[in-house]
Amino acid sequence: MICNHRLPAPTDKTYFDSGRSALQFIIQELVRPRVLYLPSLVCIDLIDRLKFVTNDIQLRFYRVHEDLSCAYPRVRHGEALLRIHYFGAVDESLVRLHGGTLIDDISHCLHSYPHQENAIVFGSLRKLYPVADGGFVVGFHNPRYATADRPVHEAFAAQDWHEWQSIEAWFQSSGQVLDMTSQSMAIVAGFDVRTDTIARRKNWSRLSEMDVGYCPVSYKSDEVPIAHVRILESAELRDELRAWLIERNIYTAILWPLPVPLLSEGSEDAGVTFANRSLAFPVDARYGDADMEYVVAMVNDFASRHCHSDR
Repeated sequence: MICNHRLPAPTDKTYFDSGRSALQFIIQELVRPRVLYLPSLVCIDLIDRLKFVTNDIQLRFYRVHEDLSCAYPRVRHGEALLRIHYFGAVDESLVRLHGGTLIDDISHCLHSYPHQENAIVFGSLRKLYPVADGGFVVGFHNPRYATADRPVHEAFAAQDWHEWQSIEAWFQSSGQVLDMTSQSMAIVAGFDVRTDTIARRKNWSRLSEMDVGYCPVSYKSDEVPIAHVRILESAELRDELRAWLIERNIYTAILWPLPVPLLSEGSEDAGVTFANRSLAFPVDARYGDADMEYVVAMVNDFASRHCHSDR
């Protein structure tokens, strides 16, 4: 017996400063594919980050349709495919692996993803947790973290959104694979997942009463929405609604604003549709019943003034 020291407990995750760093680590150190298949509906920042990967890699894109179904290619030896589980709904469709590697991005469904043995799993913690940095790869690894040229803790001292964006842009352009900060780790450890999950489901359901557009995703009872997403009938209507809401202190997001250039043609591609016609409404535990009622009232006021609906 050793009474004054204990061996460290094993961990089932390896942490990074972001999901982008986690993916860079996977591609550089764990898989090293010649070809990486990416979905057409993807954050352009993630694609930009891959330019820092040290090994030669060819990027190919597969189509994501407006209903979020995917045209997955066969993944052969020396190839890898990145699959994203959009907005909290788990994609259970078959990916045909012929010697290739499946990489699952579970950033949107951290609390509802059933772990698959045949996939390398990673994610960002910043989609669901109120943290300045954080990402992970499932499993214990031993990365060689870079030393940041700029203090990571500056993110916690940001006074407004513009200052935060400046810091974020620097970390994106540096291409450094960093460790997660202790501050963010403490926030994740103390976060009330149950309360947030209940709030997200309740708020998502409440926003279903909005009278514009349609929601491209549905959820099973054990899944947790990351946002309430609506597709409107045109880019002009979407932009007008977004401006209307900003005037009333309601701020929405576009996931994602820049479609993949290689797939900018084609009316049924989700990358183009979501860039041009989508709005994402927050549903997390910061917001209660009164907030959701206000959002619904303002959206429906807008809808009534424009005399048409996308339903």
